Amino acid sequence: MICQLQDDGVHLVTDLPKFNNMKSGLYNARNTNLGVTKLNFKLPTEVIIPQKFESFLLADYNDMDEGTRILVFCNADIKNISADFEHFLCDGTFKSCPPPFSQIYTIHGYNEITKKVVPLFYAFLHNKNEKTYAILMELIKSRLPTWYPKKITMDYEKSAMNAIHNFFPKTVIKGCFYHFCNSLFKKARALEMKSRVQRRHVAKCAGLARLPLKFIMSGYKHIMRRSPNCEQVRKFNSYFNSYWLSDIAFIKKWCCYQEVKRTTNDLEGWHARINKYLGRKNPSLAQVLELLVKETKIHLYRKKIQSKNYETIDLEINSAIEDMNANIITVGHCLEIIAPYSF
Repeated sequence: MICQLQDDGVHLVTDLPKFNNMKSGLYNARNTNLGVTKLNFKLPTEVIIPQKFESFLLADYNDMDEGTRILVFCNADIKNISADFEHFLCDGTFKSCPPPFSQIYTIHGYNEITKKVVPLFYAFLHNKNEKTYAILMELIKSRLPTWYPKKITMDYEKSAMNAIHNFFPKTVIKGCFYHFCNSLFKKARALEMKSRVQRRHVAKCAGLARLPLKFIMSGYKHIMRRSPNCEQVRKFNSYFNSYWLSDIAFIKKWCCYQEVKRTTNDLEGWHARINKYLGRKNPSLAQVLELLVKETKIHLYRKKIQSKNYETIDLEINSAIEDMNANIITVGHCLEIIAPYSF
């Protein structure tokens, strides 16, 4: 009896068709459901947008002669509330970008009243050229004529910064404080600045970004007067002076005094979550769009809650700066207080 039960139903398994024999039918059914003939493309200009996502599409720029293709997506609800945002965060991600595009460049809006950071625009770009970013800004503006950012926070990608500045000359462009600090400590690691004194020197340079603009140069002079006397630090100082103190316009970009949103960390955290959800490299455009549609709806109702630890740090830093402004402490003393929070 037991022997008979062991073999019962085996014929059902052996009768199942093999995947290789049915994959064409499955793929065709999937493509029919999406409204496309295929999902993989060699050139950006050949990409076909699935019909089910056409209502999600904001703009489609396709220059066959130059081989340039830019796709911009935006939820219909976002189009109506985009005016609620004056401060925007910009950044790109490469890991979850579907080929033949090279990056997904996203623009999030920060509402100072609700404290929400909401993903607004998703652009699929094939390069990082200044011209490409300029076309992107023009595409969004052409679809939303009233869109004129009051402020944009981003990393220090020169081509993107230049494109935004040229297209929106009145927009205040701020560099990400995290990227600023990360650049300094990355340079320090490259120069093998490992001692506590050397690292504190770098931290004080990073702390300059938290000072009011008018105190930055006096703060820098204070740091230089107490600079460690070694070759590594001299090279670091040369780098900091030539790159970050090159002109007042650039200093204004990395000065984050009184900035509520000093970093693009919210946006980068969102990118990390998208990459994790997709769980693979080179996903199809349809797979990415499916996830973006869901994420947009979720973020419309999600409020960002600031960590109590960050609130405490901000209170410490702001208190020191207030004392400096009131001439209770010197700019040097203020930097000594701020420096530990730059690590």
